[in-house]
Parts: sequence; C-alpha cells; structure tokens
Amino acid sequence: MKKENKIAVFFDCENVSAKHVDFVFNDLQNRGEVIIRQSFKDWDSNLEPNSTKAWDRKLHEKFAIEPIQVFSKTGKNSCDLRIQRAILETINQDHIDTIALVSSDGDFRDLIITVKSKGFNIIGFGESKAPACFCDAYTTFINLEKQKPIQQDEEILEVIKNTIEENKQDDGTMLVSILGCILQRKNASYIAKNFGSNSWGEFLKKYKDIFEIKFVSKHDNGNKDTLVVKVK
Repeated sequence: MKKENKIAVFFDCENVSAKHVDFVFNDLQNRGEVIIRQSFKDWDSNLEPNSTKAWDRKLHEKFAIEPIQVFSKTGKNSCDLRIQRAILETINQDHIDTIALVSSDGDFRDLIITVKSKGFNIIGFGESKAPACFCDAYTTFINLEKQKPIQQDEEILEVIKNTIEENKQDDGTMLVSILGCILQRKNASYIAKNFGSNSWGEFLKKYKDIFEIKFVSKHDNGNKDTLVVKVK
C-alpha cells in the first residue's frame, strides 16, 4: 500500500489573497494529508470575532489553520523570516515529507532550493506576479490566478510539440505520462492545472487538430490503459 504524503502548508498572508485558501486545500487533499496548517501576519484585529477582513477568524476556524503572530514593528521582512524559521523547523520532523508554501514572494527562492535539496517535495502556490526564477525552484508551482489566456496556451503548445519531437518513439508517439514529467522538469509551472485542465490528457484533447491521442495496450490481456500522443 502506497504511503500517503504528510503535508505542511504555510500561508504568507501579507503576500497572497485569502480568496485562494479554498483552492489550495482542495488541491492538497488530492496529494496527501495536511497535518500542519499555519498562517503568518501581524494579525492585529483580523482575528476578532466580528472582523470583516479577508484573513479573519472564521476562515481560520473553517480550515483549522493556526495563525502565527508576526509583529510588523520588527522590520519589513519580519513575516518572511518567521515563515523561513517555521519551515526549517518543520523539515527536521520525521513525519513530514511535503512542504507547501502559499506566497508570490521571490525572496523565498533560496529557502525553496534548500528544502528541495534535503529531499522534500516542495509545492508552491502563487499569483502571476511571482518571478519565473522563483516558480522554477519548486518541485511543482501552481498559479492561483484564473485560467491562462489563449496566447499563453499557444506558448505551451509549442513547448509540447517540441518535447514530443525530441522524445518520440519510432512510431512518432510519446507516453502522455512521460510528457508531463518532462514538461515539469523544464518548468515547475508546466502542470495541466495551470492551463485549465485536470490532466495533460484532458488538455491535449482540446487540440485534436494538432495532436493525435489514443489509448494503447501495455498488457497481454488487451487492457487499454496507456495514453499516447503524437503531433499530426
């Protein structure tokens, strides 16, 4: 039986909107069990019972998030330093194998590289303002903005076509599962969800004029369970 990932998620509440919290937890529940949930900010009046601010008490109670107080008077990078400390303390715990950071702050890039170098999966959730070098440092980076515009689909289509041409088999096909792995190695933000699809198979089916997609059998009993793609 496959071991379920144990996840710790950290929210940089000074950098990312609270409207994304629901999406983050919906995504993480498909990746494993979230056992550490912390948010960081100078909370002031945010957690008062009648607060109307986005990062409020009700949101924390709904998702069982532990709010960590960061006093802003200690400096403008106080929140970043406190998040960094929390993550470094967490990776020393044996029961955690995946770190999720919800922030678009490029200053975390060195921290991400350090965590990844110690063998942890590190998932990033951020908005479009996140710098590319920051996104690429993650194992996986998920863009929290709405579905990408058409011109950005055109960009990934070119990347996909080139990747297939570079890695195709003698019959011109490539396993979609391998395609997805190579795309993510090229750029951590190259995951299907960032292009409005739940999987690369689903994404490719939207472009049947460009790609030929089919299932092939990899078992002697004839089960058709492997998806392949080729450029038309």
